Amino acid sequence: MPLQFSTEIVLLSAIDMADSQFRISDSRSLTPLIDSIQAVGLLVPPLVIPMDGDRYRIVSGFARIAACQKLAVEDLLVRIAAADTSATELIRAAVSENALARELTVMEKARVVMLLQKGYPDPKALTDVVQSLGIAESPELVAKLSRLAHLPVFIQQAVEKGVVGLAMALAMGRLESDAAQRLIQLYQMLRLGLNRQREVLTLIQEIAKRESLPITAVLDADEISAAIHGAAEDRARRRSLFLNYLKKRRYPVLTQKEELFSQLRQRLKLGPKVQINPPPYFEGGTYQLVLGFDSLDELDQRYRKVGEIKLDSNLIKWLG
Repeated sequence: MPLQFSTEIVLLSAIDMADSQFRISDSRSLTPLIDSIQAVGLLVPPLVIPMDGDRYRIVSGFARIAACQKLAVEDLLVRIAAADTSATELIRAAVSENALARELTVMEKARVVMLLQKGYPDPKALTDVVQSLGIAESPELVAKLSRLAHLPVFIQQAVEKGVVGLAMALAMGRLESDAAQRLIQLYQMLRLGLNRQREVLTLIQEIAKRESLPITAVLDADEISAAIHGAAEDRARRRSLFLNYLKKRRYPVLTQKEELFSQLRQRLKLGPKVQINPPPYFEGGTYQLVLGFDSLDELDQRYRKVGEIKLDSNLIKWLG
């Protein structure tokens, strides 16, 4: 059954701007909305519900009402839902209006789930109503959105800003608050993508576990500070220095072997289109020699180069 409402003009001062019980949308710039209202007026009246003392609670239209407030509007046309309208109906209306303009963000979907949990404490019933609203397709995603809705504000803000996604936000929620805040700041400074974020978190957690240190102590390393705050380096270079330090600290023996093998490559003077690759993680004894050529003459050149490499004392010593 469609939501029942009346349409009336009310004083803006009668609308409780501080009551965010039904707020779903992320905070964003009001400038485009203010310009639109100035040009063509308020096309879609906000939806409110009456409260005690001739006051109104906003259900949908927080940004529209805030824009009108900026424009010093004294009264405006609103849709007033019946006082006995169920919370679920009101949430459905709020979701529908937000979804008409654009797809809801992850954080907005999490807020919807949190609102619905009050009326649907049973996980199965909650999942059914969330699915009916098109918010999430599986019980697993509903559970994740619920967890996100209850994470600290600074993690939710990082999701809103696009610094971290849902999976990483949930991972941050399992950490101590100080550690999570510092990692999020680091991700933002270095602009790390999801895969790099996962890699960094795994390396740091493994270092902390192996060295019996808190994560914050690992992040206190001078080398990390120098890498991420290097004024003379571009961001890509800072990312590389940072990751190399973590790998070296986490895998000191492997890192040393990689450095020595890199030096071997340089001493062999392989030239163009010739590569020699070690076994993965230097485990096992099979090396790969890759040759590239565009003609028979180049093939002859590569063949002679293989002969030189075979007799090189550096390679003989390495393979020992």
